[in-house]
Amino acid sequence: MRFLSLLLIVLSSMALLNCSSFTKQPDQPEVSAPKPQAQTPSKPEIPDPVEVQILPSETPAVKTEKLTSPAVRALMSEAEKERQNGNLESAVVNLERALNIEPRNAELMFHLAQLRMQQGQPEMAEYLARKAELLAGPDKALKGRAWRLIAKARQAQGNKQGAAQARNKAQTFSQ
Repeated sequence: MRFLSLLLIVLSSMALLNCSSFTKQPDQPEVSAPKPQAQTPSKPEIPDPVEVQILPSETPAVKTEKLTSPAVRALMSEAEKERQNGNLESAVVNLERALNIEPRNAELMFHLAQLRMQQGQPEMAEYLARKAELLAGPDKALKGRAWRLIAKARQAQGNKQGAAQARNKAQTFSQ
């Protein structure tokens, strides 16, 4: 208790001393801080563009196998085994774990959409298939498969017109 009283006295004294240092004394001249001068912002130097020529042998591959990490491949393999054994929920868990590692993997997204369709979840299957189609990039085959799955999912939801539109869209990728 005595310590707190002493601390309170010290802090009060310091506050009073600080307040008195800000009052203008009549015998002291007023001192003002120098005004900052306006500086013109310097333009960042932009290097000259460099021309890069990509040779056909250097074009990046779009194949999923080459982009997929070993951990994801193992999870995909395990998911396929579980699906074949009829354990769809375990297969979904493995694919979701793989998607946590590679969230932009269109092939994984498509396989998960297929599993959701097999589980009788056409709304989720359609959502995931659309996402797979968006992530597929230039992979026309995957885009076509995704649109065919979207058509199935829409048909299962009773959306015949939407299913027909999806089938037409799928055909554009088959050509």
